[in-house]
Amino acid sequence: MNGPNHRSTLTIAGNLAVSQGRLQQWEEADATINNALQAVESVRHRGASPDIVIAQLRDSHATLLWQQGRFDECIEQAKLSLEIYQRMVSASSSQGFNPSWRVAACAYQSGQLDLAFDYASQALQYAENGAPVGVINALRMLSAIAARRHQLAEAADYLARADTALAATEVANPNVFTALHLTRALLAVKSGDNNAARAHLKSA
Repeated sequence: MNGPNHRSTLTIAGNLAVSQGRLQQWEEADATINNALQAVESVRHRGASPDIVIAQLRDSHATLLWQQGRFDECIEQAKLSLEIYQRMVSASSSQGFNPSWRVAACAYQSGQLDLAFDYASQALQYAENGAPVGVINALRMLSAIAARRHQLAEAADYLARADTALAATEVANPNVFTALHLTRALLAVKSGDNNAARAHLKSA
């Protein structure tokens, strides 16, 4: 057995917490992730340096906080995760995508559009290193931000790039298509085309 402080055990604990969150078992999920973070910090203070495990756990914690709508806390944890990835992995890696995307998503949902734009742009850079679905999601986010800023030409350009990226992949996740339709609906509303907006909402 690996033991409670082994990196594999701690990584599994992070995944378990996210799964508990999807089941809305919030107390259990919070306890699982907090115990794992305490354990990994304890290991580090004894001379080990499982920084990537800490980054993964903080990313999982950010996801859990996002699921609960605790956006400011999510942003804090995701930034801590991203800082570790930026120190430890190559600039040509896609590993920083998840935390940068999480900051962008939470900032967008809480109306912090400047912060959302900055981190969605970072997420796009990471995704371009080998995460094709991430490219689509980041471009879609940038389109939505531009639309909410009434930068309609820029929004349409980002969305067209997302469509091009989608055509070059074999995406089967229906959430990606739903999100794209919702972004098209938003752009249609901002452009004054309510009929197109309703059609995209129906498709979503």
